[in-house]
Amino acid sequence: MGLLLGDGEVLTCAHVVTAALGCPDGVKTPPAQGIPITFLALAGSPTVTARVIPECWAPAGADGRADIALLKLDAPEIPGARLHRLPPRAGHRVVRAHGVPAKHPDGVWAYARLAGPVGPAGEWVQLDALAGGQLVRRGFSGAAVLDERSEAVVGIVVMAHRDERERLACMIPVTTLEYHLPGLKRWIGKDLPAAARVCVFGTDDLGPGASEVWIDVRGLSVGEVHERIEGRISRDPRPVAVTLAGLDEAERPEELLQSMKGLMQGDNQVAVEFLSDDSPGLRMAQEWLREENTARLAKLTGRIEELQTAEAALRARWLEASHVVSPLPEAPCAAPSLLLRARALDGRGLDTGDARGKLGAIERKTGRAAGRVGPVRTEIDAMLARYRETKGLLRAYNARATDFGLCEDLELSVLHRPAAEAISHRPCAVPQAEILVAAYVEAVRRRIDDLPEGAG
Repeated sequence: MGLLLGDGEVLTCAHVVTAALGCPDGVKTPPAQGIPITFLALAGSPTVTARVIPECWAPAGADGRADIALLKLDAPEIPGARLHRLPPRAGHRVVRAHGVPAKHPDGVWAYARLAGPVGPAGEWVQLDALAGGQLVRRGFSGAAVLDERSEAVVGIVVMAHRDERERLACMIPVTTLEYHLPGLKRWIGKDLPAAARVCVFGTDDLGPGASEVWIDVRGLSVGEVHERIEGRISRDPRPVAVTLAGLDEAERPEELLQSMKGLMQGDNQVAVEFLSDDSPGLRMAQEWLREENTARLAKLTGRIEELQTAEAALRARWLEASHVVSPLPEAPCAAPSLLLRARALDGRGLDTGDARGKLGAIERKTGRAAGRVGPVRTEIDAMLARYRETKGLLRAYNARATDFGLCEDLELSVLHRPAAEAISHRPCAVPQAEILVAAYVEAVRRRIDDLPEGAG
């Protein structure tokens, strides 16, 4: 796949070119052979020959960077597309690409959501496939990636899905293309504007099976928006993630926002994008976000205080046990720092998505810390139980040896002394004591078995 620019130039991945020509990947010298380019969208699917522009050949290096090529068609100039840089914080945007995978010889569209920088030196952008849609897989490499909202080309596909369970791929954004091929600058148009604010409501944990709906609501009525949402999620019991882009340019922004409140409950998520800071409905959304985050913070603070109590009790138990046995697992003490982080959020910017993200991070760490308390207590109790069992075993077999008149047996005395010392040592190294006691127990059993019948 490739992207047609102006003046009959075609942008694609270098590995697409080498694959078409049967050359090894990473060849440093630009291939001179002609490459057949087929225009699937044109009537009759005409094929035109193209050649690599020598100074525009940037094959993938050992570190995986670049992998870009610019070709020139051996044909009259055909109008093409322009490239556009993404804004600095472009996460959450929905994009699409058209490819020709094996099962779709006529081509198919795949939709994805931008996740963030990945790949060699962070040059790529991760594409997470939308639930229920086509995957960007083999047959998409080199294809143009279009921003769903603006229809602008923001990059080309570089890595497709290898494992369909992962549902992710990658693209080379325009900034990276321009860095490796400065000559592309003449084909770069205006940078895409960033949403001034994004407010996210509902759950933070949608899970991999959630249904995703992205709608450009500019110019749409409340009814039209709900009709589009219901058309996508009807008869689908899964949680849903809805993104409303450009809400400030909807027919009735505040009414539309109010109508979404029911969808914000339970396991769903609603992201609302505003294009300017003075947008109608932004103040309302911020107030809702403040209320939601305030409630979450209060609940989180209560959980951390409960964790603090549980950890304090566990440390007391650990301290008591540490005088008796070893080794013991480290006693957790996560609550103080978590409580400090939570209190730092109190009253500060709780109407922002940044506060929501920080709350989510503290909630997850609190959950993990709470999950460690029980297992550590179990390990401490288990070590104490092993100590008691080993100590009881030593006493029982010493008593048996006495009953059989073996209390002065030299062999048994040599084994009993270190076992008794290990048990009485503080703290008792239980694993070593178990070995010593087991040796003594085995010797007692053997000596009793060797006694004449009726002895003792």
